[in-house]
Amino acid sequence: MADVLLILRVCRTIIGVVGVLGNCLVIVVICRVHFMHTLTNAFICHQAVIDLLGSLLLVLQNNIPVPVPLPETTAGEVLCRMWIGDALLWVMFVTSTFSLLNLTLERYVAIVYPFKFQALFSKKSGAVMMIVVWLIGLLLKSYSFLIYSNIDGKCKFLQLEASKVIGPLLICLQYFAPACIMIFCYTHITITLKRSAKQIGPLTATISNHNGVEGSHNLAASAMGQSRLGNEQQDSLLRARRNTFKTLFIVFVTFLICWSPSQFTFFLFNVGLIKIDYDGPLMVTSTILVASNCCINPIIYSFKYRQFRRALRKLIGRPEATEDAMITMSTAQTAISAVRVEKPS
Repeated sequence: MADVLLILRVCRTIIGVVGVLGNCLVIVVICRVHFMHTLTNAFICHQAVIDLLGSLLLVLQNNIPVPVPLPETTAGEVLCRMWIGDALLWVMFVTSTFSLLNLTLERYVAIVYPFKFQALFSKKSGAVMMIVVWLIGLLLKSYSFLIYSNIDGKCKFLQLEASKVIGPLLICLQYFAPACIMIFCYTHITITLKRSAKQIGPLTATISNHNGVEGSHNLAASAMGQSRLGNEQQDSLLRARRNTFKTLFIVFVTFLICWSPSQFTFFLFNVGLIKIDYDGPLMVTSTILVASNCCINPIIYSFKYRQFRRALRKLIGRPEATEDAMITMSTAQTAISAVRVEKPS
């Protein structure tokens, strides 16, 4: 048992340190680089703040010793329910889940219902959504403050009769409901992006064919050039949306991988179908997975989020990647060639 607790402590500490460093990097990049000041990145920054606090709690909880035995006072009871019982930590975990749901809904409306986006999402509504996320996290995990108690100097889990009903209900609200909503959103976004790509593709081919006809009139060539430039801009916007979508989809899949084992296990335990060995390999692994969700998002952004990589390079003083420069140059050359007037033979 001592070996299991030591392994758990070491893993959670490493995860916490990586999470603190990674999420600090995300926050600094988004706050310091001007072109990152968008609503989407504001939600990502908010997510990073929550995960930073969760990571910090992981480090502190696993490295600050608690008195043994616990004092049988109000302070000892509070220490048991809030600190040793991980209630505060799970508030961060659940708040992070609903913050990810916020981010998903923002992208969903922006891509699927772009004309409604400006009306529904603003700085004010975004701030309200962030506040609501914290209130939901505190409300759902307030029950966690009740299931531990200081008994004879030890912090013990209480087998409450109400847990058979409240436990499964909370798991449905904090995991299954957000997961189902996000699955629906990402499925609909995928369909919408594919439709947009199909609409832009034929337009490009048609304009290219028109440009190949000799003896075009000046006005027609100019109109086609403007049309092609607009089409290139739409294609560039679509690529940016795809990149953001792919990045957030990976974040969502990672969330499912990290959360599913523990949530399914606790759900089956609360309905009485299985018993839990809190020091067993299943619980240790599932606990580490949930904790790792706090530190993995910055790694995903660093490898997959093109705008974040650009901002990071700008922050450290490196020139922009040739990929972005080539895209910009290609768009400009396309516009120039499109409006060039050929002399009639």
